[in-house]
Amino acid sequence: MADEDKTIPLSNVITIDDERIRGHLDRVVRGTVEETLNALLDAEADRLCNAQRYERTEARRDTRAGHYERGLQTKAGDVTLKVPKLRRQTFETAIIEHGELLEEYPDDPRGESCLVLGFVGSRPLHAVLGWATMKGETQRMLRLITVYTPTAPKWTDPRTRGGRS
Repeated sequence: MADEDKTIPLSNVITIDDERIRGHLDRVVRGTVEETLNALLDAEADRLCNAQRYERTEARRDTRAGHYERGLQTKAGDVTLKVPKLRRQTFETAIIEHGELLEEYPDDPRGESCLVLGFVGSRPLHAVLGWATMKGETQRMLRLITVYTPTAPKWTDPRTRGGRS
């Protein structure tokens, strides 16, 4: 009976490596951000060409000529964008080159930033952009902080904030 009453402490049976989990999550988030941004660039190229990649149609306005890679620093980490090249048109991303500045945040504790409205096709997107200076560099670079679709109740339309939620 005395043996049945004994309990064996199980301390240190399971250990969690916080650093390893954080590193894995960072890679997953960074990969998702990179995939999403590259999908948006592809959608913009499809819109400009009036056809998807390899699609043959009478309404096609342009064809693709590969892509070039451009690094972009995001809150999730550095990502590689595959910016499409078009044969007849200059490819310009809707958010940055044709964006509309909605709000400026000069006193943001993370650094000067702003909210920009852009469209991919007819879909409105908001991008929060900020300035960053890399260690050892003197030139500032534009940093993408986040991208999202403006929806109610926070936004009554793509340009107008709604009530607080």
